[in-house]
Amino acid sequence: MRKLLLFILVAAVGLTTACKDEDLTVTLVENGNLQLTLVDNNGNLIADAKVTLYDESSELEELTTTENGLADFGKLNVGSYSAVVEATVNGKEYEFNKGMQVVAGATKQYEANVESYVGNISLQFRNTSSGNIAEVEGLQIALVRRNDAYYEAVDLNEYLALSVEDQNSNSQGKVTFDDIPEGSYVAIYHDGENIINSSTVYVDKGDTDYISFYINVVTAVLKTKSSWSVSSVVSQNDGSAVTNDYVSITFDYENGSITLARSGGLSDVTGSFSAYSSSIYFYWDTLSSWSANVEDVSSNQLVIEYYDYNLGESVVMTLN
Repeated sequence: MRKLLLFILVAAVGLTTACKDEDLTVTLVENGNLQLTLVDNNGNLIADAKVTLYDESSELEELTTTENGLADFGKLNVGSYSAVVEATVNGKEYEFNKGMQVVAGATKQYEANVESYVGNISLQFRNTSSGNIAEVEGLQIALVRRNDAYYEAVDLNEYLALSVEDQNSNSQGKVTFDDIPEGSYVAIYHDGENIINSSTVYVDKGDTDYISFYINVVTAVLKTKSSWSVSSVVSQNDGSAVTNDYVSITFDYENGSITLARSGGLSDVTGSFSAYSSSIYFYWDTLSSWSANVEDVSSNQLVIEYYDYNLGESVVMTLN
């Protein structure tokens, strides 16, 4: 029994000595490979795009995608990274941020559809006095990307040259910009000669951003439509037709002049006018001046109420 115990003890000592003599090496993998491929909506590969890689604190590398749409960043430490992509696809300029991760011992392959980094802008004109929707057609909006060129521009013509889109409002006083590349923009309301108002908006991927421009509706309408036919003149009291020889009214907003055309061989009457958010003042050469309250105004209809001195009562005139 004592011999058996001695043998076991010697064997155990020998095993311990053998383990100490052998080197045990442990290798920790702390990096991986990172690749990014750029495509469009149809899956076409996008070459010659600029891709700048950042870690949490600094810029690491700037690459240009190959003919296969690939930006290969090679071996990187494990962690989080972001790539700023700048590309022109189908005539549109894109710039967006793509977040990525590097995993130990692996090659992470990411794909980004550049044309998916878009959003929408919905712009509505509203009446300054009431806040209601201003149904004014033909108001001009230019959408300009806010970049170095934007800050260098000095007048409307230069802004228009930079615009990604230039649209007119529809009959509901609305302008919609669809599929606008992600980024910061300025919507410029103008009349072709001067900037009237502007608003900055940031377009996010998949979102719709909303803008409202408040306007003097009467001024805006008379600037965009000068000639109006007189469709009716009725008594405000009972709505009965009022006998008159009025055919049409033409507004020259730039010069502040007005012409009233009459039927029956009567000469036109000229004068001047001024417009406000809820009233129009007419100063006729040969007729009594009118101080008219605006009852309704849109691109297709102008309804005013004024006092007719000949009748001794208020009448409502509808212009189309």
